[in-house]
Order: sequence, then C-alpha cells, then structure tokens
Amino acid sequence: MMMMMMTGRMTLTSTESYPRADDRDQNGVLDFQEDFLIFDADPPVFTDLVDLNNNGTIDSLEDDFEPQYEYGVDRQGYHGFAEYDLLDNLSLKVGWLNENEVSSRRQNDSKYLHVTYQRDIPDFGTVLFQNRFVRVRDDIPDYTITLRVGELEPVQISDELDYYNARVNTTTLQFLYTAVPNLTLEAKFLVVLQKQFEQDEAGAIFLDVDGSGEEGDPLNADQRVDFMVPIEQVRSSGDKREFPFYPDHGINALNPEDPA
Repeated sequence: MMMMMMTGRMTLTSTESYPRADDRDQNGVLDFQEDFLIFDADPPVFTDLVDLNNNGTIDSLEDDFEPQYEYGVDRQGYHGFAEYDLLDNLSLKVGWLNENEVSSRRQNDSKYLHVTYQRDIPDFGTVLFQNRFVRVRDDIPDYTITLRVGELEPVQISDELDYYNARVNTTTLQFLYTAVPNLTLEAKFLVVLQKQFEQDEAGAIFLDVDGSGEEGDPLNADQRVDFMVPIEQVRSSGDKREFPFYPDHGINALNPEDPA
C-alpha cells in the first residue's frame, strides 16, 4: 500500500478525534479527509510518527479511559531504545518494544528505526524530514476514545489490528518557505509503504497447553487457531466508572468458562 499526499497548514489534532476546528461543516468527516478543506488542515502524522501500540492513533494525541501509565495496564515486558545525533540536525533512534498482555496470550513485538532531519536555512526557511520503519507483530487491541462533534459523551474506537503481522515504512517531508516578507509557502509530502504478512504455521498452534486428547478439544496441540477472528471490545459502565475489558481475558483464551 502506498499513499502520497501534499497538503497545507499543520494542526495538532488527533486522527480519531473530531474537534470543531477540523470539522467546520460538521459532517463527521475530518477536514483533511475532504477534497477542498484538506488545504487548511493536515493529518497529525506530520506532527509525530510515533505509535507504539500500533492502533493507528499518534501516541502524543491518544486518549482512553485508563490512568496515564506510560505503557498501559495489564502489560509486562520491556522497551529498550537508543538515540544518537549523527549530525547537528540529523538524529537516529532505534528501539525494541516487546510486551505481553498479562491476562491473555496476546503480545506486541515491535522493532523500529526512526530518522529525523530538521534544518533552518537562511534566506529560505525550514526543512523537516522524518522516516520511521517498523517491523511489528501486534495482536493486542488498544482502543481509543473520541469526542465527536455535537456529542457530549466520548465514544470508543476499536483497534482493527492492522499491524497484526506487518512491515511499515512512513516518510514525511515538509518545506516551509519564509524568505519573502509577508509570504509563507508550505509543501508537505507523506509516503506510507505497508506490507502485511500471513501468520506462520508455528504461531497458529497452542504449544504451551495440554488438551484432553479427545477429538474436538480446542486445546489439543495440533488444533489450528485463527487469531485473526475479530474480538469485540466492550465498555462496561457503572458507579460512574468506565473501563474496557476483552472477552478473551482469563487463564485460557479459548475456554468460555474463564472469568472475564
């Protein structure tokens, strides 16, 4: 998949949220997704490329019902990264996030490389280049919340698991020309290359559980399991608290008798 885009002014709003400033006609479509209004509003990817939980929403603009933990609740694992300034204006960051959901067998294994180049050029303006390459296996559904135009209560947006097993390269290039007084010119380019991989056979088998051996037992080691079946994310409300839970939580993800 390849996408190229050239747009205008930068804004600091989330792709998943609908502030009035980015939906002036209040039709439920963000301005940067419309043919003409796109020239006055940009996708937030031009502001930041980091999306560690791989749910399609930039981390710095993301919100949910959980406390503000850096890596979320119900997770264990590690995140190692290093950043080095190759030149005065050029930095390189590499990292590896490997985390598991404690209450299920879901995991997020993301290896990434992030390059940033920014330079202020006299008598011209500013150049900003960003490139982020990610090799990811992520089947943890990380929801987000959205406050739509005209609504008073936030709604929950499910994670479609688009990065279940994928390789993604995102590049942005931005030029800001300010050499002429009272004149500002902007040019912005976005290129996204994404490749989806099929699940390998070894990853589609439960090897760490013992079944009864009887025919039809879903826990038998030779039983293939389709992990790509969508699981509805549910939000439960009560006593003025709202929190999500997932139907596969419990000791065995396939045992319907496990407590949610």
